[in-house]
Amino acid sequence: LAEYKNDIAFLTARPQGGRNVVTMLTRRRLHRKLGAPKHATMLSGTFRNLFNHKQMAEKKFNNFEEFCAMFPEYDYVLLGDAGQGDASLGAMAKRSAPFLGAPGRGGTTLSGSVRAVFIHDITPEKEVTGDGGLKKDYIGQGGLLFHRNYVDAAVQACQLGLIPAEAVVRIAESATRSLCATDFGDSAKRRSQHAQRLEELGVDVEAACHKLERLNEE
Repeated sequence: LAEYKNDIAFLTARPQGGRNVVTMLTRRRLHRKLGAPKHATMLSGTFRNLFNHKQMAEKKFNNFEEFCAMFPEYDYVLLGDAGQGDASLGAMAKRSAPFLGAPGRGGTTLSGSVRAVFIHDITPEKEVTGDGGLKKDYIGQGGLLFHRNYVDAAVQACQLGLIPAEAVVRIAESATRSLCATDFGDSAKRRSQHAQRLEELGVDVEAACHKLERLNEE
């Protein structure tokens, strides 16, 4: 995150809390765990939008629209997961883009677009996301990009021209270190899940190497 820290904003369903306590604690955790800036832009939810994933997605989208209105000169890439309402949020963002722009320098009109929406498929055994939408519909009709780990996501981002090939290598190395160090627990089920995730990552790292080789040849 350090490389792009000035270009990242976090959309969360968590309310700010009294005196912004929840927001402050979330920022602190993101800083410690991910290296995000201490005063990262945090677009928070409200207590009344916590009842279901549809309400969470709608609140996140409202925050996203307001953010885009303040920075109409930017394009956007959204990252979320399939467990809550992020796929619904991504679909709404894709449908609404390009956003209405504000007058720019020299009298030109600025507008931003959603370049891509990446959704981490944390429930691969299910056909629907947390908000009840079919994954195949989000992919086929909504244009969302699902991935099972961030190596897979990095390859897709590289193919879209969003990141260079060198970044894919760094992401693969970081994802491997992170997964190896992750404590899944001592139960047989958890150990099996860890082994499965490692196997999947190995397959995707190998696939990434082949894809990067083809990209270099083109």
